[in-house]
Formats: sequence, C-alpha cells, structure tokens
Amino acid sequence: MFRFILFALISSSLFVSASAETINITPSDSLQLTIDAAEDGDVIVLALGTYVGDIDFKSKRITILGLGEDTVIQGLGDNPVVSFTSGENNESILDSVTITDGNEQGAILIKDSSPVIRRCYIRSNRSIRNASAVFIDGEFTDVPALINNNIIAFNRRNKREGKTPAIIFVKDASPEIFNNSIVRNDNDGILVLGNSSPRIRNNIFFRNGSSRRVLGSGIRLESVSTESDIVVSHNLFSRNEFGSVFYEDVDGNFNRFQNGEISEFEEFLTETFTGENASFAGNISGDPKFIKIRKVENLRLRKKSPARDSGDPADFDPNGSRVNMGANGGEFGIYR
Repeated sequence: MFRFILFALISSSLFVSASAETINITPSDSLQLTIDAAEDGDVIVLALGTYVGDIDFKSKRITILGLGEDTVIQGLGDNPVVSFTSGENNESILDSVTITDGNEQGAILIKDSSPVIRRCYIRSNRSIRNASAVFIDGEFTDVPALINNNIIAFNRRNKREGKTPAIIFVKDASPEIFNNSIVRNDNDGILVLGNSSPRIRNNIFFRNGSSRRVLGSGIRLESVSTESDIVVSHNLFSRNEFGSVFYEDVDGNFNRFQNGEISEFEEFLTETFTGENASFAGNISGDPKFIKIRKVENLRLRKKSPARDSGDPADFDPNGSRVNMGANGGEFGIYR
C-alpha cells in the first residue's frame, strides 16, 4: 500500500528530470544534511516518523515528500520550522508532511521566494510575530508561491508576548492560496498587507479568531493598494469570531462583515478594488459539516456539506465534478 501511495505522490511532482535522484531517509538521518547534499531535481522521501529540527531549503530546487500526517517535521522553537529565503521557486516543494512545534517564529517562512506548500498539516505552532503558520514576505520575480490543499489548524500566539500574529500573513506578495482548510486558529485566517495581490480561492475559514486579546476574521485586508488584483472567490466562511472579512484602508477607516454577510463584502470589495483582475464572487457561508473538528485527520466533509461541489466552477475534482472547497478539493486532495 505504501509503495502505491509513494509512487502516486512522486509522479504528481511539478517537474520530471532524467538526472533526478530519489533519496530515501528515516528519522535517524539528518534532514538538513540531506538537503545540503541534494542536487536540483532530487526528491527526498521521508519515512514515517518524526524529524526533529528546523530546516532551510537553501535555494535548492528539490522536493521533500512525506507520507502524510504521520511524517512529522518538529521545530526546535527559536526559528521557523521551514525556511525559504534564498530565491526558491515552484520547483522547491514541501509535500505531505506535518509541520509542528514552531514556537517563536511560527511554522513556515517564505521571503522573496515562491515555493510550493501542498498537502501539509500545519498545526500546533506558535509565534511572537508575523504569522504562526505561514509568513509570505515578497516573492521570487513574478512567480507566485502556491499554498494549496493544506490543513492549517490549532495554531496559536505565544502567550509570553502580547501580540497575536495572523495565521497566514501575506506582505508585498501575490501567492495562490487555494483549497486549504483554515480551522480553529486564534487570529485572522489570512492577513493581507501592502502591495499584495493574492488569489484566495476554494478555502474553508472556520472558527478562527479565538484569542482573548484579538478576535480574528476569516480574512483581514489592511492598507492594501486599491489597484490590487486581489481575488477572494468561492470560499466558505463560518463562525469566525470577528466575521468573514475585515477591511481597513490606509487612513484607518474600516468595514467589518459578519460570516453571513457574503454579498455585502463582495459588493464592497468590488467597488473598492480597481485592479483589472480583481474578483470577489462565489463565496458562501454555512457550517462546512466536518466529520469532526477536534483532530486534523477528521476534517473531511460530510456528504451534505455546502462546501461540496461549490468551489470555482473552472476547477474540477478528479472525478470530473465541480471542485470541493477545502483541503480535499482538486487534483491534490489531502485525504486521497
């Protein structure tokens, strides 16, 4: 069974190279030393287990590939668990692992780079600044980072500090953030700041913003250029403590929309943003009807979930139906 899964995961990588090597390691091996020795195009395959230590891709165009939730990269607490800070592009891929125990700077740092983060369980991380799950600060030329089909859950602020960082923080970047389940985190699901034009599609924002100090929204847009090409489409918003969308302009004027005020925020943002490719449509509200919400492995959708067949009508699931919202939608569904 594992051989079949492994073959399927490797065959779905974004690149194929005749000279690429597959490097198999176990938790007794050093993941960082393996990265250091790898060549562009290599695939590092992680056996089940826990790999302790922070890692840095160091500009390598490689894939780190696990076998899902039980392949764990556990942070040490002083730095991001995973760093992309050397101009990595879409050939730098983190796939099918759990990222956890980031304690001071969160789980994943992306600075002036555009990697692919997909099918990962980003859970139980903390931060004293920026973002507890993913911080995207700048990007690699005009190539967007791809953040898709991840479970992003139970991430918190570090209680030693007064700040409450967002879960995903986008600053001066335009990533593609699609088909993620962003669930039960303690602040804004996504914070967008500055000269940013992210495409936020097919995600589920459920029960975010539970901090006692800050009541977060599903999405917070703060001082974003009105000429931005931002897209917020075909997402589901439910039970976020401060509502679905919070908007604040450069002068400090703000508008807040409740989880059920979908048409209201779509109309407002359509009037506010003048970018040629800006789009705000197809969003919905309602209980996503997860199997359970206490464990990440049970964030599957029940048959009558409103998130089923409700994603972007231009996107499809492997069975040919309209794509589901959330982490199991589309080509890289996390539970497949």
